[in-house]
Amino acid sequence: MSRVTGSEGYESDDRPGRIERLGELLREVRRRLEDYQELAEPAPAQRDAWDADLYFYDDALVSVADLLDIGVRPAWRDDLTPEGRTEIEAAVTAAGLDLTAVPPD
Repeated sequence: MSRVTGSEGYESDDRPGRIERLGELLREVRRRLEDYQELAEPAPAQRDAWDADLYFYDDALVSVADLLDIGVRPAWRDDLTPEGRTEIEAAVTAAGLDLTAVPPD
């Protein structure tokens, strides 16, 4: 069952489960993003897939930061810079969620 909390907004009773599920998704998408970067000449469809994955990754990264009570600069909520991404990834890792672990195929 879920509950509504004051300024915190909508909060699930399964917060740890949500964090771990988002972590799994983030690791999977991060691996795909790294694979795209290894392509010497990506086709247009591959570039489009990379753009979509990066958009999803950034959105999920901000969501997991919120679940972990990590502050995210307001400007990064709409346009996450590479520096912002790195900073949030480091904070998420410091909070105990490893984003570098390789998920099984």
